[in-house]
Amino acid sequence: QKVREHLQNLENSAFTADRHRKRKLLENSTLNSKLLKVNGSTTAICATGLRNLGNTCFMNTILQSLSNIEQFCCYFKELPAVELRNGKTAGRRTYHTRSQGDNNVSLVEEFRKTLCALWQGSQTAFSPESLFYVVWKIMPNFRGYQQQDAHEFMRYLLDHLHL
Repeated sequence: QKVREHLQNLENSAFTADRHRKRKLLENSTLNSKLLKVNGSTTAICATGLRNLGNTCFMNTILQSLSNIEQFCCYFKELPAVELRNGKTAGRRTYHTRSQGDNNVSLVEEFRKTLCALWQGSQTAFSPESLFYVVWKIMPNFRGYQQQDAHEFMRYLLDHLHL
């Protein structure tokens, strides 16, 4: 009986130690995978999720995916903020989109703000309402709260973000 208990204790302690080691390894790799490097220095941890606004999983999936492409994310995060005033940028830098429309400028700005919010790490979840409303204005196919195709959304989004 004592031998059996001793063997069981050894097995449990080995299992616990192995589980602890694996958990520590997973935590370290997860932490390292969420670090963003800008110009060789580590800046922030991406620990912010996106709230579902009602069947907006398609958009959230694409936003999370794009936000984890380092060069893509850095490009948008480093753009200067644009303040839209009566459809003009009032002396500030303008973004030259293919359509040259103010809607595309506000899409770029809201996309930039969303990426910045995702990488700040100050919130557990961010609500991309402003971006979603700009998407509604520009891409009528995505108006409303119906389920949508994520790949189709990504194609439309990238086409309209094309600078």
